Amino acid sequence: MTPSRRPSRRIKWNNELHTLPRYDSLVKTVTRLTEPTTTTELAARVGLDNDRHGVAGALYMLEALGQVHAIPGSRKARLWHSGKRPAHTTRPASLPPLLPYQRIIRLLQESGRTPIGTAPIVQDVHLGNRDDKNRAAMRRVRGALKVLVVMGLAGYDHSLNGWYWTDTSEAGGYRPGRFGR
Repeated sequence: MTPSRRPSRRIKWNNELHTLPRYDSLVKTVTRLTEPTTTTELAARVGLDNDRHGVAGALYMLEALGQVHAIPGSRKARLWHSGKRPAHTTRPASLPPLLPYQRIIRLLQESGRTPIGTAPIVQDVHLGNRDDKNRAAMRRVRGALKVLVVMGLAGYDHSLNGWYWTDTSEAGGYRPGRFGR
């Protein structure tokens, strides 16, 4: 008599870049907008309904790069427009600051080809809480980083599980806490 065996459980490995084609589609969709569109509508168009934090991070990164701009919509909704914000208007204070997204770019540029994990990036650019793991902040940063990969500015090293800048002309290596505490 053989002992009964439980069915083996499959381990699902999370690949950081498995949604990269959808983020590529998001970038193309956003840059061709002709009318204001909400974050939810954009996520639905490209099949990223389940990654709303990642889509928000991607859109804020695109805004930091000057590809799109947002205005507050009804309730918590954001309406996205293609192109830079008109010169005669200022960014509404009700929108989250773009400084953390600009810091992501600077952090990767200064670190060069040194791969940096997502969690240290979240902490170093001051997007999430230091004490707890802020999952929403992690997803926003992943979405922002995926946009950089799609645009050819950054890459992801699967063997070291880290993000890096592809143009290493001014690289100095990664140093934690680059933007203070």
